[in-house]
Amino acid sequence: LKAQVIGEAYFWRAWANFNLVRMWGTPPLVDHVLAPNELTPPNGEAAALWSYVETSLDKAIQMLPEKAGLGQQSAIGGRVTKHSAYALLGKAQVMQGHYTDALTALEKVINSGKYSLLANFRDLYHVAGDYSDEYMWEWNMADADQANFAEEGDNRAVTLTWRTENVTVPGGLTVQGYGGADFCKDFYDFMVARGEKGLPRYLGTIWDYEDIQQRFIDLGLASNQATAIDAFWNSVPNMTNCQGYFRIKMVPWRSDLFDWIAVQTVHTKANWPGMRYAEVLLLYTEAAIQSGTKIAEGLAALNTVRIRAGLSALGSYTLQSLKDEKRAELAYEGERYLDLIRWGDAPSVLAKRGFTTYNFNGYQSGTSNYNITQTPVQGAVGFVTGRDELFPFPYSERLLNPNLLQNNNWQ
Repeated sequence: LKAQVIGEAYFWRAWANFNLVRMWGTPPLVDHVLAPNELTPPNGEAAALWSYVETSLDKAIQMLPEKAGLGQQSAIGGRVTKHSAYALLGKAQVMQGHYTDALTALEKVINSGKYSLLANFRDLYHVAGDYSDEYMWEWNMADADQANFAEEGDNRAVTLTWRTENVTVPGGLTVQGYGGADFCKDFYDFMVARGEKGLPRYLGTIWDYEDIQQRFIDLGLASNQATAIDAFWNSVPNMTNCQGYFRIKMVPWRSDLFDWIAVQTVHTKANWPGMRYAEVLLLYTEAAIQSGTKIAEGLAALNTVRIRAGLSALGSYTLQSLKDEKRAELAYEGERYLDLIRWGDAPSVLAKRGFTTYNFNGYQSGTSNYNITQTPVQGAVGFVTGRDELFPFPYSERLLNPNLLQNNNWQ
């Protein structure tokens, strides 16, 4: 047990530094308890930070236990395992472009036979998905937990992957690809163009206005489209930052909620996955295509994800195939902005993000066309090359540490 706890400490140390280095680039490297004269360390070096992540994960791998097999996630309470560490190690190696090493690490997870995709994509992020073999580890929301962390609409993806002061920089989370009207509309069009409308992944990720109306009818809250429209606008009187498309992923079901909590404070008891096996498969696919090796194995991994989504298997694939699949599979999970940066796609894809705000007001009178008003955002600049590749170090951190140099072109 002592070895396991120490292994977990190594894992979480790696996890924290992994997120620090890929978002801020050169945070201080703190690898020991700081003495009083060391409390304002200078910026670290990215290579040394990545090395520290990998070294910590290697130690975690040596000390952490494995799951006994499929269906054993609840027995370990969602805690990190040896294969959790292999998964994060493989991800760190993909982020660095060390694709051959990543294939080796990720194969440890895939070939273990101890992880698999949840049968129904729509069960992800709900109680029905708790302790599933898709979750590489999870934050366990105990049934008696009253934390606000569980409140619906609290942006848990932001809580776990972005510091809250970065909500407004660079350009807000709409720009970063996390959410917002632009992202929902673009993502909806992307999913429809892929032929995913009405398929499991679409239904578990994003709905249009007509899907919302149908849900009111399905639940018996309305008898037809007209009463569904009335019920919707009675429940949601003001749709700002919306173009008629709605994030469904991570929004709790009634069956997820605590019975004892008042309706105005919606809390869900669903666990939160730290990483999904689907991401392991897609990282493996990327490592294969980027390295030019194990192409057949990479295709098999990609098709495993596609088939669960309700799509047909591909006979071959390209890097763009992988990019599109990852966009569809991991939408709203806090990965896309960082992916776009490391792929070199951010300047073009995010060039016009955040230039417009929207209000959705149902249908235009007498038509089935969406009634949307648009307002230009003054001063919007989209993605700024040479600046937005990294987040700015927060002002509060620089006050505490005057030796911390700010990232390029941030004040």
